[in-house]
Amino acid sequence: MLNLLFFCSGIVLAGYLPTLPSPVTLLSAAVPVLFVSILFFRKFRPVLWAVLFFFGLCYGIFSGYRLLANQLPHSLAEKDLVAEGQVVGLPQENDRRQLFTLKVDRAYFPYDYAEPFTQFPHKINVSSYTNLRVKTGEQWRLTVKLKRPRGFVNPGGFDYQVSLLRRDIGATGYIRQGLNERLKTQPKFSMDVLRYDLQQWLLNASSSPQKSILVALLVGDTSLVDKDQWGQMIKTGTNHLIAISGLHLGFFAIVGFFFGNLIGRSLQSVWSKFPSVFYGCVCSVIFTLFYSLLAGFNIPTIRTLIMLMVVQLALLWRRSFFASYSLVIALVLVLLYDPLAAYDMGFWLSFVAVAMLIFCFSGRISTSLRSGVSDATKNYLVVFAKSQWVMFIGLLIPLSLLIHTSSLLAPPANFVAIPVITFFVVPCLIISALSHFLFPFAESFFLHCSEWGMLVVHEWLSYLLKLGEGKFNPLLNLNPLALGLAIIGVFLILSPRGLGNKYLGGFGIILALVIPLNQLPSLQMLVFDVGQGTAVLVRTPHHQLLYDTGPVYTENFDAGSGIIVPYLQSQGINYLEHLVVSHNDLDHLGGLAGVLASTDVDDLWLGEPEKYQAQSKPVPVDTCHSQKPWQWDGVNFAFIRWPLKTNAKANNHSCVLMVEFNNHKILLTGDIEKDVERSLVEQGGLSPVEVLLAPHHGSHTSSTPEFVAKLQPKVVVYSAGYHNQHGHPHADVQARYLAQGSRPLNTATGGALTFSWVNDDAEIREYRLFAKRYWFDDTYLQ
Repeated sequence: MLNLLFFCSGIVLAGYLPTLPSPVTLLSAAVPVLFVSILFFRKFRPVLWAVLFFFGLCYGIFSGYRLLANQLPHSLAEKDLVAEGQVVGLPQENDRRQLFTLKVDRAYFPYDYAEPFTQFPHKINVSSYTNLRVKTGEQWRLTVKLKRPRGFVNPGGFDYQVSLLRRDIGATGYIRQGLNERLKTQPKFSMDVLRYDLQQWLLNASSSPQKSILVALLVGDTSLVDKDQWGQMIKTGTNHLIAISGLHLGFFAIVGFFFGNLIGRSLQSVWSKFPSVFYGCVCSVIFTLFYSLLAGFNIPTIRTLIMLMVVQLALLWRRSFFASYSLVIALVLVLLYDPLAAYDMGFWLSFVAVAMLIFCFSGRISTSLRSGVSDATKNYLVVFAKSQWVMFIGLLIPLSLLIHTSSLLAPPANFVAIPVITFFVVPCLIISALSHFLFPFAESFFLHCSEWGMLVVHEWLSYLLKLGEGKFNPLLNLNPLALGLAIIGVFLILSPRGLGNKYLGGFGIILALVIPLNQLPSLQMLVFDVGQGTAVLVRTPHHQLLYDTGPVYTENFDAGSGIIVPYLQSQGINYLEHLVVSHNDLDHLGGLAGVLASTDVDDLWLGEPEKYQAQSKPVPVDTCHSQKPWQWDGVNFAFIRWPLKTNAKANNHSCVLMVEFNNHKILLTGDIEKDVERSLVEQGGLSPVEVLLAPHHGSHTSSTPEFVAKLQPKVVVYSAGYHNQHGHPHADVQARYLAQGSRPLNTATGGALTFSWVNDDAEIREYRLFAKRYWFDDTYLQ
């Protein structure tokens, strides 16, 4: 088993490499590795481990080359192309667009039908902003404009690019006017079409506010679950139940086994070639395989399916096995299937959770029926309650590393939610779906039953959240020392009584949680990579200010909740003294609701307070233009004022903030334009700065020669989207700053930018370089 873990470690490590070694380098290294392994692997077990680790690394590297080969060639980016193929997966739709995946059969230039491209992605993500709508399974010929996959790069942020790589998607784009026609309608049957039909049926048949969760439970599509529903589940630790999970598959495996066993026993009287257990195992696999296909084969379902199949094979061959072996086999097969699975949060949570359950229950507890039904029921309840405790303690560390929080409400929430959803809601939902095709008269009854079950869960979770008043979701942040203490503490708590001191383990975990993170520098500024927008976090050792909150991207995704808050939580920050929104444009204001929903704020200062729309969480609001200067930890902050014109554009109401530490000056300018720049120069008070956030993202409407000459910035920062439609930063503006001697930095090419000052020493970090992965496109850095 340990041998396989070293092999898996090599695959996982390959996914974190900044660049991929050349095949020649790997082959050159393989020769001595094989030679050493042949000579010594029988004498020294660590030699075998090293060899297996090396082969796992090679597998991950060659898988990386395969994934990169599926990317859109640079020569085809940003050009009109024609792609023919089949719609796969479930399209996502909102008021603005429909997003779907096209499995490409052939692609070519509109004027060259006879010469299809020899290198083109297997799948592409396509958005339709017109009235054109597609259905799963249809075949289309579409005129599209594509670009290579690219995501934001932020500390503690989600890597969108790797999520596309894992799904074999090599380009994203949108439909253009031109040759757009449906070639074939949906096939009569395919699993994708079945999932699509069930999704549409449920959306039309259900009137429940929880129907998006029911869709997720039936076909594994979580795209319709809104932010409030996700928030409720996350805060109560029940989000693992939203999509098809291992628990649901386990239930269907049991149902399938008993159903098949019943069939086997019935056949014994007429045909006894196979024992009844054979039919039970076969039906169990069929039930779980079918439900896994409905889920779209996500990581938890693959893991559960493999483990169940290992168990079934052991039963059929009448071989004994250890549960841990089936878990390791599942781990190997999952990584062979998806070498970048380590970037899926469900990968870590799923495998760690099962490992904890195996560690705590395997060989320790047996439930006997000899004492009667009543005692057996009590035993089952005790085991179930203990499993919730094991999951709560066992997942503290992975949750602290992955999402930096844990729900203290998880045990009571799951104690009700798990049995209701797994043993009532999901079976009723499946029966309702089957009735839709076979017994329409029963469809409505079972659907209402599943809706009622979800209502019970929703009310229970709402009650717990109201009872907790938001105080039961502490932030968990561990430095390396604290992580080591926490691991020891968890081990002591979950170990058998003779091996572990649970009180000492509990003390170790508490101590780990109160150890502070690394000491902050005297002044730190983080410019987030939010695309076409602005979000800047300024920190001193004991205070923090957020300047702007970035844009809103979709109904369920904005820079506040998707980029800023995850970073704040990774740093143990759930409180901001000051939040500044420079003006009311959406690329600066769009993430405000997301930040306020998860973060307490003392003061909200706005460039246009008269346009503010009250949020669900009340917060003191004032104008930034009347605030007095203040000081934090020896760092001076001051808003620069000028005569405001009431009829001026929104950009020219922007808050302009000067931050100064030991003669190091930072100027944050919002979207001010030429008129304001001229006023600031004429009124005096401006002096050379070290770092300048370029006004209006580097637009030609700002950064006048006089303004640039007055500030003489050593570093100019452009917070802009890659290949944005506005052409920011403008070529003339870039040339102006270069002529002044300013060093240009752009979030579009460098990712998030961190500036740290310790005394008089400044350190600049570009995250697209600092946290580089091999799929980051080097052309973005040119």
